[in-house]
Order: sequence, then structure tokens, then C-alpha cells
Amino acid sequence: MKIELHNVGPIEYFEFDTEKDLNLIYGKNSVGKSYAIYCVYNLLKNLYEPINVLGIRIGWKKSISILDGFYSKFFDRELIIKLKQEIDNSEKKVDVKEIILTTIKNIFQEYFIYNINQSFGNTFSSIKNLNNQLSKKDFLIKIQIGFISLDININNEKDTLQISNVFVKDSLEILYKNKELHHYQVFINDAIDDFSIHKENENEKDIFIEKIEKIVQSHLSKQLQKIDANIEKIHFLPSSRSGLYQALNSFTPILAELAKSRFQLKNKKIELPSLSEPIADYFIKLSTLDITKKSTTLEAIAQKIEEKILKGKINYDDEGKKINFSPDNTNLSLDLSVSSSMV
Repeated sequence: MKIELHNVGPIEYFEFDTEKDLNLIYGKNSVGKSYAIYCVYNLLKNLYEPINVLGIRIGWKKSISILDGFYSKFFDRELIIKLKQEIDNSEKKVDVKEIILTTIKNIFQEYFIYNINQSFGNTFSSIKNLNNQLSKKDFLIKIQIGFISLDININNEKDTLQISNVFVKDSLEILYKNKELHHYQVFINDAIDDFSIHKENENEKDIFIEKIEKIVQSHLSKQLQKIDANIEKIHFLPSSRSGLYQALNSFTPILAELAKSRFQLKNKKIELPSLSEPIADYFIKLSTLDITKKSTTLEAIAQKIEEKILKGKINYDDEGKKINFSPDNTNLSLDLSVSSSMV
């Protein structure tokens, strides 16, 4: 999967590819590194649901079977009837790829766009804040998942994100093969399917819609199951500079007040810190960790990082309830908030 950000916040262009083992992001202060990662995290997190719904195989999971009729509510019946009229009046194959495009767009609109608006709103306060105020060029997010490409832009009037374009590599054509027998041929890529409708059937239009839906649904399910999106587990690990330590300090008085009795809280005003969604998710996931389970492999990696890169130890001060960094060959014990963001 590939994600491209065009004129998003301070970012002119940014590309992230999940197929790569490592993506290294570097640059001067205030160029948009954190901004980019917030965007990527929110996108990947919210793509997880539609990908599962669509039946895409993710990582080690088996593909999720699609029930018959699942796609029905996502098909544009009026569009299919309109295209049927064009097919019936033509002696050649008619390009009806728009059926696939609108179906995919409707699925992502329901399972993705609403959630991504919530996440981006929680992270950036307002969707309009995502516009590049320097270049004044149009905001655009491009997502490529297998054979599907999505373009997302901002509806400035509604202050929301929306799908502006959908692209697929597939072709879909229908030929009215035999007008007397009401026989149709459907060409999807290299595959050919066909069906006939009794010419005296009163429900001819409904039957045509049902036949097309089943053929396209079967094709989409097969195509989607070929995709391994590699986004089953997404974790955001914030550094001290992105607000992690400041948030921890903000929580201290809250936890202290909550530890008291409910009677003492009646006249107390507790302000919740404003956290971006990625950092809020980090705290939620952190609370579910089982600290009794330890990984010797990860401990060994952490130790190597301390020895070879940080040149010091990270310790937890149980008495002061703080995380400290002690550089090698010194007696210093630095509060994490004043140490390097690398730590």
C-alpha cells in the first residue's frame, strides 16, 4: 500500500510505502515530520475496518467470506439501469466500469470517510487546518491499495474530507449478444460471463441488476482477497517532543484527584489535556499491556540501543514516578522532558 500527501498542512509532498521494511523520515524542525506521521497513522488505522469488511486478506488472517447480497446496498441501481439502456441500444461492447468505481466509492464512503473525519478532526482540531496555508495549492491524499486507488480532498464548505476520485485497473464491458434471446455477455478483464433474461419477464430490470451485482460482487471478492495490505497491527510510539511526556505530566494531577473520594471531587474542576488521536490511542493501548510478560528478544534490542546509540540508560524512578535518562560515564539523571527527542 502506498500513501501520498500533497499540500497537506506544511507538507508539499510526502510518500509512505507499507511494502518497504523501513521508512526513515528526517528533516529540519517544523517541516511537517510529525504532521506526516499523524496523517499516515490515522489513515492506516481507519483503513483496517473497510479492508476487513471488503474481505481483503490481511497478514496471517484468512480472507473474510462475503455473504451473498452484502454489496447490494452499495450498488447504484439507477446507474445500472441507465447503462442498460445504452447497452440495449448498442451493437458493440459498452464500457460500464463506472459500476465498479461507484460501488467501491460507496463502500469506502461508509466504512472509511466518516471515521477518518473523526480522527483527523481529533488530531488537527479542524479539517480546514489541513490546507497548506503557504502554497495555497489544493489539498490531496492519494491511497493505493492493490488494484484500487483513492483520491481524498477537502470539502471546504462542510469542513470534511471526501472521496473525490476512485480508480481501478480492471475493465468491465457488457455486450447485448442476442436481442431475441435477451442474452448478455459480461467481460471483466480476461474473464467472460453471460446470462439471459426471459423477454416476457415483467421484472426484467430487477433481474438485470441482480445478475450484474452477482457478477461484479464475485469479481471484487476475488480481486480483494489477492491483496495483502499489511496493516493488521498499527502502533504509534510518540517521542517526548510530540507531547508524550507533557501528556504524562498533565495526567498526574488528574489521577491524584480521581484517587480521592467522590465527595471531594464535587467542587473540583479537572481539565483534561488536549491530546491528538495518535497519542490518545497510545495511552489506551498502553493501559492494556501486561507488564508481567516480558520479551527477552526486545529487551536485548533495547539494551543494544542504549549501549550503541543512546550511550546511556533509561530508568523509571518509582519514588518520583518519573522516567529519567542517565548518560554513560556521568552521575546525571536527566528528566526525560529535557533530554534529546531521540531518547
